[in-house]
Amino acid sequence: MLIALGVITTALAVNFWVWKNTPDLPQIEGVFIPAPRPLANFILQDQYNQAFSNQQLQGHWNLLAYGFTNCPDFCPTLLTELAKVTDKLQQQQQFDDLQVIFYSIDPERDGSEQLAQYMAHFNSDFIGLRRQTKEATLLPTTPAINTATNQPTNVAAASRPDPTDWTAFEKSLGIVYSRSPEAGSAGPEEQDPFYSVAHGTMMYLINPNGELQAILRPQSSADGVASFAAEQVYQDYIAVRRYADTASSNRRTLSH
Repeated sequence: MLIALGVITTALAVNFWVWKNTPDLPQIEGVFIPAPRPLANFILQDQYNQAFSNQQLQGHWNLLAYGFTNCPDFCPTLLTELAKVTDKLQQQQQFDDLQVIFYSIDPERDGSEQLAQYMAHFNSDFIGLRRQTKEATLLPTTPAINTATNQPTNVAAASRPDPTDWTAFEKSLGIVYSRSPEAGSAGPEEQDPFYSVAHGTMMYLINPNGELQAILRPQSSADGVASFAAEQVYQDYIAVRRYADTASSNRRTLSH
């Protein structure tokens, strides 16, 4: 009887401690995902013709935006603001392990050289991604480690590019766009090099386990123009990082 009462008392004490020390969910301009969503296995190509897979998302935080280099307004403005965010993080020397990624939805025009020049214009550390081509050099497929469980993560290992990988990548994030007329729908002699591209404006915050942790939503002006402000992105990112650090610290405390 006394043992049973002791067990119950201990369980109640643990539950009370968990309740008292569980941080409030971060209030951000967008959606925080308490149970982060794993991304589908993928292999893409960066601006240096190197393969980029789930493994390259491991061990640090990632902020992913998407668009195309010929975008006249939203994309260059966004990348300018993101450069301000990374500059501020480095100045503050807090939570500065953030990798900014720009995924092109227009790989027909955004070749590796074009992406490299475009990224360098904003920040040489930014990573530009596109659908993989045969010229890409695959990186080693050594299993990445999940920092929460210290166990290998199930990452796809491929000996050659799979042209369908990018569709799983886009679907797992919810990337949306359209091209009119659809690029590649006409023959080489009929293809219009000036087809138009429209795309969504969300950004995706990916945690060090390569999982989707939050979706950031742009602000809209009175006339409906969407845009991100560096300070808002910075504050949202800091809020998520502080929550994640507190939650991780609590888990370590309970495990001891």
